[in-house]
Amino acid sequence: MSETNAAPNQGLTNDTLIPYSKNGLWGYCNTERKVIIPCKYHLVSAFSEGLGSVCFDERFGFINATGKMVIPRKFDFASSFFEGLAAVSIKGKFGYIDKAGSVIIPADFNFASDFEGGVALIEKKGKMGYVNKAGKIVVPCKYDAISTFKNGVAIAEIGGKEVFIDLTGKETETPPDPDFRDGLCPEYSEEFDAYGFINEARELVVPHTYEMVNDFSEGLAGVCDNGLWGFINTKGEMVIEPKYADVAMDFREGLALVFIDDEELGYIDAQGNEYWD
Repeated sequence: MSETNAAPNQGLTNDTLIPYSKNGLWGYCNTERKVIIPCKYHLVSAFSEGLGSVCFDERFGFINATGKMVIPRKFDFASSFFEGLAAVSIKGKFGYIDKAGSVIIPADFNFASDFEGGVALIEKKGKMGYVNKAGKIVVPCKYDAISTFKNGVAIAEIGGKEVFIDLTGKETETPPDPDFRDGLCPEYSEEFDAYGFINEARELVVPHTYEMVNDFSEGLAGVCDNGLWGFINTKGEMVIEPKYADVAMDFREGLALVFIDDEELGYIDAQGNEYWD
């Protein structure tokens, strides 16, 4: 990987705590791979909003940057904090807590995503909807599937029919505009049966050569070539060679989570440095 093609290490300093796995256990290291918080957990998340989710003996809690457990390990599952709230599972149901560990939105859902733009995708009784940070269901749980909102509009499926809905849950005739991230948007070509990227002028910037692609995030996009995933920059240059089984999380604050193989996960930075042994 050449230095000219590599994306900058956005958000990473030597003080950044990076999830690090060794011998099947997880802790945190710095950018020089020096272990700062010992590898003693069965699973950890990247730090977000000052806290990291950690799991030991199938119970999740949160630690701060010193490694102190500040929210006790009492959850079946806990995601990272986004917009001040984290999705947690309590007795098989999902809800949301704040950074004090208080339940803000009761655990009443079968699934709950991270908050983005003030709303989060939820599932109840097999149907999908959206909830806001006050706990109000703004899009009723009646849809078989819903996309993320793009420019205030989402694509939903109900009874085999595709509809467009806005952030109030009302159906609209207007489809969502293309969602340009870092100035580019994925485009599928039936002719080539492959994906590429267009810019806001609808010009093809990255040729239709990939089996699957993700949106750009922090200047990089995951792309699948011959069944393996790597990352390209906004010029279409391959900066992290395709060698991973999948991408579990696109780049956030300088880190991406990838499937090393069909089961094992690991974190990489924008330079392609791998944080596992």
